[in-house]
Amino acid sequence: MSSAKNPGLMFLFLDRNRIEVIDENILDPLWRLATLTLSNNQINKIHDGAFKNLANFYYLNLSRNSLKIPTTGLVNPKNIGTSYDFSENPWTCDCHIKEFHDYLQRLPNRRAVDIVCAHPDHLRGRNLRNLTASG
Repeated sequence: MSSAKNPGLMFLFLDRNRIEVIDENILDPLWRLATLTLSNNQINKIHDGAFKNLANFYYLNLSRNSLKIPTTGLVNPKNIGTSYDFSENPWTCDCHIKEFHDYLQRLPNRRAVDIVCAHPDHLRGRNLRNLTASG
């Protein structure tokens, strides 16, 4: 994904583009970006800080990708009003997902579409928001 040149861009729809990686700082020039949809790609890696400078963020859709473990900075704690769709990714619900789980617990209801665990087997099909430290 190459960096866009239009800092005034507020809505960006990149669904179904076979994107695999979101590089750090790639979206920095788009400081006004409010909505970003990246559904139905092949995203398996989001570098830390990829979304850190999106202060006006309002909606992020990463559904139907190949995300397994959320990276630091996937969600910006400053943007508590942002709505997310992380559904239909093969999430691994282990100790590495705890910070992400804790963030989701602080979000107002319906700010994040349900995230369902794919791994490990004993948690398959369970909603991440409903899990406790013991599973």
